[in-house]
Amino acid sequence: MLLQTWKSADNIVRKDIINPGTFCKKPTECATCEVIIENINVTNASVHDLESKFNSEILNNRSKNTLTIGEANCEIDRQIERAIQMMMVSEKSLVTVDVLLEGIDNSLVIKFEITLNDVQPYKPIWEWTPEEKYSVALKYKEAGVGLFKEGRYVDAFHRFSKACKILITLEPIKDLELDKTLEKSNNVKALYRRGVAHGNLKDVEKAVADLKNAANLEPHNQTIKEQLSIYNVKLQEANQKFENMMRRMFKT
Repeated sequence: MLLQTWKSADNIVRKDIINPGTFCKKPTECATCEVIIENINVTNASVHDLESKFNSEILNNRSKNTLTIGEANCEIDRQIERAIQMMMVSEKSLVTVDVLLEGIDNSLVIKFEITLNDVQPYKPIWEWTPEEKYSVALKYKEAGVGLFKEGRYVDAFHRFSKACKILITLEPIKDLELDKTLEKSNNVKALYRRGVAHGNLKDVEKAVADLKNAANLEPHNQTIKEQLSIYNVKLQEANQKFENMMRRMFKT
């Protein structure tokens, strides 16, 4: 028998079914969902605040929305995703989110009606290939970097955390043996390419290490020297930022 009411274990989210849907697999990570949201009511804030102040991309004054499970960028949307993951296609429910957010003294209580119109399912994570896992983790990491630059550190942490959780499910990749082989080789072109790849992934320290090795093998290669110079500067800047941050942290 289908439960008419579902409540999260932490009591933050509650879902009361208005019209039951069609029995199907519920939305999981990376599933695309089409939803209709109506009759939003908010306590301790305005409906406009949900988007402008609390960064909701789901409660955005548009009744019809398409979203992907796992891509929520704020606390409100993360909680809404939890409710959606407990819904059937064509189900209409009253969702209540009771959450304490930064910048307000009392908890924010949001109530709205949501209909799950359609779901494009995605296979469960244990069926993902290593390439799929890496691709999704990289997307989450890049989203986290963007949020961090905006000063949204808690939201960035959640994105980085999701990326890490996916990466730790990866089994050892045979290609990692290539790194060990490369360390022992004198393949200048391979060292150069890997160094630039590390740089593009913002791993400046590894970029400098590979480019230094390549430069030692071909000291007159101007292309390698130019890239090494670029990433040396970036490494010095990163080290300086770290030192400044540590000084601020321990400043009395």
